[in-house]
Amino acid sequence: MAMTEPGTLPCLQVAGIQVYLYLDADDHVVRVAVHLDTTDEELLASDGTVPIEVVVGDTIVMDHTGRTADTVLCELLDSADEQQQQAIRDAAITAGLLWRCTCDWYNPGDRPRCDSCASHRPHAVL
Repeated sequence: MAMTEPGTLPCLQVAGIQVYLYLDADDHVVRVAVHLDTTDEELLASDGTVPIEVVVGDTIVMDHTGRTADTVLCELLDSADEQQQQAIRDAAITAGLLWRCTCDWYNPGDRPRCDSCASHRPHAVL
């Protein structure tokens, strides 16, 4: 897509939703920015939000409910009894969604340090 002005980011607009895709040289990431302030009214949900599903490759990383792996994991743990919680934690560790620190604190899989004691994540998942 040709840019009309120097410094203008490429944008795709569908039903009033603007989606920008560009390389952020400062952060060294591919950035996708979605602007919903001009969304056509017929797409708005009854609560005024815009239902969006984000897919990376073949994986849905966010659906229209706003749920992510972290929020689903929290919902599962909150609704489980003690025995079920341990089974959920064990499965989450195997899936890489959690890691257990030597202080026995369970941390999200992407955290490099323990939320409880600030120890660095060990190389081998406990």
